[in-house]
Amino acid sequence: MGNKGAKNNLTYTELTSNELAALQASTNLTEKDIREWHAGFFHDCPNGTLNKQKFIQIFTQFYVDDHRAEYFCNYVFKMLDKNQDDVIDFEEFLFAISSSSQSELQERLELAFDMYNVTDDGNMDEEELINLMSALYHLVGDINRKSNHNLRKRAKEIIQKFDQDNDKKLSKTEFITACNEDKYLMDMLAPNQKQDA
Repeated sequence: MGNKGAKNNLTYTELTSNELAALQASTNLTEKDIREWHAGFFHDCPNGTLNKQKFIQIFTQFYVDDHRAEYFCNYVFKMLDKNQDDVIDFEEFLFAISSSSQSELQERLELAFDMYNVTDDGNMDEEELINLMSALYHLVGDINRKSNHNLRKRAKEIIQKFDQDNDKKLSKTEFITACNEDKYLMDMLAPNQKQDA
């Protein structure tokens, strides 16, 4: 918000009507929700930035198992910290909150793809898919692995089944198709989403 160049020198300010409108459009949160998150963010982070340790502490409130959430949050933090300065600002934080709490399935799947496409080449390779599944298994718990505990084997199967152009990687479209059609991926990425029978 406001002065991006001075990210480490921010102090609490009221949101302008333009900032509020932009945040509402990009997050689909209500004005009341945004104002509450804004006040809470600057209460917890008076300088306007959030480091990884504090981010994990706040974000783990949404999960039952703090240890598993911490593993997942490391990836989320890395993705949100666009300029890699080891802090995130209010806009980045609000995006994380809105994405985790109310985004549509398509948006959540796109976010998951972007988070784990660490090479940023527009394709998810086997290692990136393994990292995604590993983080998700940690988050939802090993009990949900069932017979799919061999992540490398599982990643190979998924890529083999959904890789339409045979490049041994999944494009974003192929990844979303895989998530929509693979019950275990869907259960991890969107546990409350009902699949068509």
